[in-house]
Amino acid sequence: MECEVSSAVLATKASWPFDDPNAEVILRSSDNVDFRVFRCNLSLASPVFKDMFTLGAPVHGEHPPNPSSLPVVPLSETGSALDALLRLIYPLTTPKLDSVGDIKALVAAVVKYDLIEPAIYRATNLIIRQYLQSSPVSLYAIACLCGWRNLAERAARETLKIKDFGRVRTYVAELEDMSAGDYYRLLDYHRACATAAHTTDIQTELHIAFPLLRSEVGEDIDIPALLCNCPMHVLSHQWFHEYMTVTREGLLRRPDPSTVKDRSFLGVLEGTTVCSRMALHLDQISDIYARAVDGAISKVKLEFKQ
Repeated sequence: MECEVSSAVLATKASWPFDDPNAEVILRSSDNVDFRVFRCNLSLASPVFKDMFTLGAPVHGEHPPNPSSLPVVPLSETGSALDALLRLIYPLTTPKLDSVGDIKALVAAVVKYDLIEPAIYRATNLIIRQYLQSSPVSLYAIACLCGWRNLAERAARETLKIKDFGRVRTYVAELEDMSAGDYYRLLDYHRACATAAHTTDIQTELHIAFPLLRSEVGEDIDIPALLCNCPMHVLSHQWFHEYMTVTREGLLRRPDPSTVKDRSFLGVLEGTTVCSRMALHLDQISDIYARAVDGAISKVKLEFKQ
């Protein structure tokens, strides 16, 4: 970046593409970074910017500006926040988000300047792609703060991977900005998903798909007959019953489809009487189970207040 004196203020030039000498106006950040921009780009993306340029914004500085100089609009955002915001608007540019704090600043700016839906959609996808897996609780808090339902739903779903959520410490700084109601609704979503996952019943489907699951001794279950759909009494292998028991308990603590594919749960089968032919199908069984759990928790709706 280069420094220049503009209207008696020492300012820093923003990097490309906000250093265009043919720009129509300068947006100056709170830390004195000058962004040279075109009114048309900003007006199309933000009604706030459109009104600002239509009504005429104040020019920064104590002295009358040089007639050949560009109008300077001082803004309250920092240089990094303004850079990210403008890169959402400008084509062929992508915002740089180095931390959750950068996300929070960007989202606040998007809301403040009332950016159009395509820009919000782009911001949401960018945030999800970079931070969903590592910071779902923070993203949920930010989404509640700004009223972004899609981001809140995606973040809440990702928090299902946190074992014993709500019963172990999962503090993040962004919780300070979240209301008690928002946090309660997240906990309630977890409880509902845990119940849905725990009660997912795939035994009938699996015993039809894999007849080798049946045994001469074991746990009693009823499955529909193939021709008449009448209940048919069969016995299930003990090892399968044990697998279903431990995974159901695991889903209460971590209601995510990946739980049923956890190797520690499949390890319960070691030393049991799993036949060699059935062992080849264990991954298929866990895949079917995971899809069923995914379908069950997908029906649970997060209560969200704008």
